[in-house]
Amino acid sequence: MGTRSNTELVNQDFREALEKRVGSLEQKTSIEFVPVIVRRSSSYAAWRMLFATLFTLAGASLLIGFEQPVTIYVELGGLCFSLLFFYVLFSWDALLRLCIPSSVLHEEVEEGALRAFLHEEVFATRQRTGLLIFVSIFERGVFVLADKGFREKVDGAHWSQMAAKLARDFNRRNPGETFLEAISELTAKVEKDFPASANNPNELPNGLRTR
Repeated sequence: MGTRSNTELVNQDFREALEKRVGSLEQKTSIEFVPVIVRRSSSYAAWRMLFATLFTLAGASLLIGFEQPVTIYVELGGLCFSLLFFYVLFSWDALLRLCIPSSVLHEEVEEGALRAFLHEEVFATRQRTGLLIFVSIFERGVFVLADKGFREKVDGAHWSQMAAKLARDFNRRNPGETFLEAISELTAKVEKDFPASANNPNELPNGLRTR
């Protein structure tokens, strides 16, 4: 997917198609589905500063031994400029993602999903059948969180498989289509175990949440 931004992926057509698909799912089942897409799960400011400092020190070490008639103020100014330059450079998604360990990226996506689960109150449905699919574009990560009502009936491995499929397809041409397909597959799988009740209110908004 390269550095596709959430504004490129999440256009109005996608929003409308997703909201319609979520509405169809919730009409057929007792599920409350919450889709969230964020650009990043973290600012990674500490990592950017770490890399900027390391590169600045590495550059400064190359100058040791050269006798140059410069004042301490010029030297400090050069270090500050170099530090700022590398800090800004590491705001480039492709470079930053390459340098941060994959385990850290995964942890940030998981923490982002947990925060979204609480913020969107996915836990607050009557039958505890809220389901969150959290997509973080920078990390190319997907995390699925199911509330207690789901976990009692559906094997957690299913959510892992769904997340893995979304993550794989997120590097392909159209990750939005994969997102919509996942909802349809989910509907077919859980319709029997979570039938819609006679009184089936819409407890959570159907629209896509973005940050």
